Amino acid sequence: MPSPVHCHSFSGAELQAWANWAKTMIPAAEMSIGLGELRYLLREVTHLDGLSLVRYLRQSDANGVGNDDSQINSFYSLEELTHLWRQRWQHRVPLHYLLGWVFWRDFKLTVTPDVLIPRPETEYLIDLAARFNPDPDQGGIWVDLGTGSGAIAIGLGAVFPKATIYGVDVSPAALRVAAANIQQNNPQAPIKLLQGSWWQPLVGLEGQITGLVSNPPYIPQAEIANLQPEVQNHEPHLALSGGADGLGAVQEIVAGAKTFIRPGGILVLEIMAGQGAAVKKLLESSQAFCETHIFTDLAGHDRYAYGLRRE
Repeated sequence: MPSPVHCHSFSGAELQAWANWAKTMIPAAEMSIGLGELRYLLREVTHLDGLSLVRYLRQSDANGVGNDDSQINSFYSLEELTHLWRQRWQHRVPLHYLLGWVFWRDFKLTVTPDVLIPRPETEYLIDLAARFNPDPDQGGIWVDLGTGSGAIAIGLGAVFPKATIYGVDVSPAALRVAAANIQQNNPQAPIKLLQGSWWQPLVGLEGQITGLVSNPPYIPQAEIANLQPEVQNHEPHLALSGGADGLGAVQEIVAGAKTFIRPGGILVLEIMAGQGAAVKKLLESSQAFCETHIFTDLAGHDRYAYGLRRE
């Protein structure tokens, strides 16, 4: 990650020349995505505003900024940006891993290859939890199984300031990232991190949990090889693979829900597009829930599962 203070500078002409080179590194089929990432990168490391970025990303011409000698401060030198951009496109390393952070809801989260990069669609889990919250006092006990970067736990802590939050993960490395993110974003929140597999670290809280919110691994193992190289080769498979049918982790979570979630409590899960019917069947066949729903994402795909624990 860059230094917290700007420690490099270069001219506007140098930036435009670099940006023109950077565009040549983007595969033609991914130009739209690549240009978006280029704008994001330069905005984050230079703090240039949008209009200035558009100006510098234009092709040089006689009346452009080819001779611009104005100085631009940056977290990175042009040499460092070149190395980063080569890593992005020659080795397909996700940009957020290269930068070391991602913005998610109102938080700036540290991310490393030990954790899945939090996606925008996962933000809606927090909205669903707030919408169906069974505790009018905004308290209770909330659990994020497979917490990874800690994003969901931190999000729950923000909307339920009186609640106790547990973030559980089997990976000690992931929990170190989560701990850093809690300290950076909401150090006062009563978020407790536990190491172990799914419900196991929560023994002693049977029948007391107000809500379970989780983005478990849900991709069928055979489909991992077909994912984009950024995901397949760099994100942790532990956080991706849901076993042969993609439902292994979901089954474990649903199986424990009857024991751990209190009557009237809720379960909210992110699921894979196309899994809605199968997950709804799992929830209903568990006989733990009196009400179940599958919600779609902005693209209209099944993406979220909800269950209300029987009284």
